[in-house]
Amino acid sequence: MRKPASRGKQEPKICVFCRNNGAPEEVYGSHVLKTPDGRVVCPILRAYTCPLCSANGDNAHTIKYCPLSKDQPSQRPLKGGRAVGGKRMKIF
Repeated sequence: MRKPASRGKQEPKICVFCRNNGAPEEVYGSHVLKTPDGRVVCPILRAYTCPLCSANGDNAHTIKYCPLSKDQPSQRPLKGGRAVGGKRMKIF
Protein backbone atom coordinates (compact mmCIF):
# COMPACT_ATOMS: atom_id res chain seq x y z
CA MET A 1 0.00 0.00 0.00
CA ARG A 2 1.36 3.43 -0.93
CA LYS A 3 1.41 6.45 1.29
CA PRO A 4 -0.78 9.28 0.07
CA ALA A 5 1.27 12.00 -1.57
CA SER A 6 1.76 14.95 0.71
CA ARG A 7 0.41 18.18 -0.66
CA GLY A 8 2.13 21.47 -0.21
CA LYS A 9 5.46 22.26 1.30
CA GLN A 10 6.79 19.99 4.04
CA GLU A 11 7.36 22.03 7.19
CA PRO A 12 10.97 21.79 8.38
CA LYS A 13 11.49 20.31 11.82
CA ILE A 14 14.49 22.55 12.35
CA CYS A 15 15.18 26.26 12.54
CA VAL A 16 16.70 27.20 9.20
CA PHE A 17 17.70 30.61 10.55
CA CYS A 18 19.87 29.08 13.28
CA ARG A 19 21.21 26.35 10.97
CA ASN A 20 22.21 28.87 8.31
CA ASN A 21 23.95 30.97 10.95
CA GLY A 22 26.14 28.05 12.03
CA ALA A 23 24.45 27.12 15.31
CA PRO A 24 25.06 23.57 16.55
CA GLU A 25 22.48 20.89 15.77
CA GLU A 26 21.37 20.87 19.41
CA VAL A 27 20.27 24.48 18.93
CA TYR A 28 18.75 24.46 15.44
CA GLY A 29 17.09 21.10 16.05
CA SER A 30 15.32 22.28 19.18
CA HIS A 31 12.81 24.62 17.52
CA VAL A 32 11.44 25.86 14.20
CA LEU A 33 11.72 29.34 12.72
CA LYS A 34 8.01 30.17 12.37
CA THR A 35 4.60 28.74 13.10
CA PRO A 36 2.43 27.79 10.11
CA ASP A 37 0.64 31.15 10.42
CA GLY A 38 3.94 33.07 10.15
CA ARG A 39 4.62 33.96 13.79
CA VAL A 40 8.36 33.89 14.60
CA VAL A 41 9.16 31.38 17.35
CA CYS A 42 12.97 31.15 17.02
CA PRO A 43 14.28 32.60 20.30
CA ILE A 44 17.39 34.01 18.60
CA LEU A 45 15.47 35.85 15.88
CA ARG A 46 12.71 36.95 18.29
CA ALA A 47 15.36 38.73 20.40
CA TYR A 48 16.72 40.59 17.36
CA THR A 49 15.40 44.09 16.70
CA CYS A 50 15.46 45.25 13.10
CA PRO A 51 17.49 48.48 12.92
CA LEU A 52 15.32 49.79 10.07
CA CYS A 53 11.81 49.35 11.46
CA SER A 54 12.34 48.21 15.09
CA ALA A 55 10.35 44.99 14.59
CA ASN A 56 11.07 42.09 16.93
CA GLY A 57 9.23 39.25 18.66
CA ASP A 58 6.42 37.71 16.59
CA ASN A 59 7.31 39.89 13.58
CA ALA A 60 11.10 39.77 13.86
CA HIS A 61 13.17 39.70 10.68
CA THR A 62 16.65 40.56 9.47
CA ILE A 63 17.43 43.63 7.38
CA LYS A 64 17.33 41.47 4.26
CA TYR A 65 13.64 40.73 4.85
CA CYS A 66 12.62 44.15 6.21
CA PRO A 67 9.75 45.75 4.28
CA LEU A 68 11.63 49.07 4.51
CA SER A 69 14.85 47.66 3.04
CA LYS A 70 15.73 48.57 -0.52
CA ASP A 71 17.58 45.26 -0.82
CA GLN A 72 14.67 43.06 0.26
CA PRO A 73 14.07 39.88 -1.74
CA SER A 74 11.59 40.63 -4.47
CA GLN A 75 10.30 38.75 -7.42
CA ARG A 76 13.35 38.09 -9.52
CA PRO A 77 13.08 38.74 -13.22
CA LEU A 78 12.33 35.58 -15.12
CA LYS A 79 15.18 34.00 -17.01
CA GLY A 80 14.77 32.21 -20.30
CA GLY A 81 13.29 28.80 -19.71
CA ARG A 82 11.30 26.16 -21.46
CA ALA A 83 7.67 26.37 -22.39
CA VAL A 84 5.30 23.57 -21.56
CA GLY A 85 6.04 21.91 -24.90
CA GLY A 86 9.78 21.84 -24.12
CA LYS A 87 10.76 24.55 -26.60
CA ARG A 88 13.00 27.36 -25.44
CA MET A 89 11.19 30.59 -24.84
CA LYS A 90 12.67 34.04 -24.77
CA ILE A 91 11.43 36.23 -21.94
CA PHE A 92 12.93 39.58 -23.00
